[in-house]
Amino acid sequence: MMKKRARLGAAPAAAKTVRRAVVVLILCAALAAGGLSRLAAAEAGFVRGDFYATSTTATSIAHYDATGALLDPLSPDLPRGTQLHGLAQGPDVLLYVVADAGPATSPKGYFVLGLDARGEVVRRYEAHESMPSFAGAIVFDPAGNFYVTTDEGFARFRRAEGSAPTAFRLSGPSFAEVNPLAATLLPNGDLLLATTDHLYEVRPDGIFVREIRSSLPLHLLQGLAYDAAGSAIYATLSGDRDTFNQLLKLDLATGRLLRQVSALYGTDVVLVPDGRVVLGSSGVGPQVFSRDLRPLGAFPGDPENHITQIRTGLRRSGGRQP
Repeated sequence: MMKKRARLGAAPAAAKTVRRAVVVLILCAALAAGGLSRLAAAEAGFVRGDFYATSTTATSIAHYDATGALLDPLSPDLPRGTQLHGLAQGPDVLLYVVADAGPATSPKGYFVLGLDARGEVVRRYEAHESMPSFAGAIVFDPAGNFYVTTDEGFARFRRAEGSAPTAFRLSGPSFAEVNPLAATLLPNGDLLLATTDHLYEVRPDGIFVREIRSSLPLHLLQGLAYDAAGSAIYATLSGDRDTFNQLLKLDLATGRLLRQVSALYGTDVVLVPDGRVVLGSSGVGPQVFSRDLRPLGAFPGDPENHITQIRTGLRRSGGRQP
């Protein structure tokens, strides 16, 4: 009787093994369809909830787990002097990073790298007509196309292409400035762009929609994120006087200031599903706030200008998950 029970108990375990095998096969097929067959199934994804961050002073990419613990960095094989800018995970699971060859680059140009979880370059896109803005922010749309802020506007890269992007310049009387430093996508498909002192909503083809004004001077904007649940904009700015080193929460429709808090040299902004707001910083390690801007602490490590969180990937055994 005991042996019979043991055999019955083994059935669920066997079924679980079969389900895992099926998941692996599906994952392999998905990766192959996306041109990522080089990835082994066991290493196909990043760990969900982890953070990656870059600085223009290092060619390695800092790596944190979901709690902010510092892990081994990604070290892609890049030429010495390469500067890293914005980064974001694409719908194909890869981590995309904007980079250029540094101040001595001639002629102008930059590239976007799609990295796997080991830091190996799987995809590469190049642009030769402009340079990324100081931030070089990158944002994906639902179709997998992505946009990079440049020194004259932004560029759109199509997912299926590895060649030159389409450049869009912010020109005309509606734009007081043409060099966006940060970008995020709105639910209607428009882009929200932050220049040094202005917030603009523009169509994906660069056409002006409106300027979002605030009662608080938006001076020296740095980072930008949008919270659809609260219809709120989170923005960092270096500012002066009342806005020196601030993190702001603004109403998208009206630009009304909802909250503000001091944030040391805040740059990039990431909204985490568990309610945290994580900032990149040019002066300290990443800083953490709640959605109502209560300070919650900071990650260890060096200053990192740009930061993103992995939303699609494997689950780490134990530890905090988003």
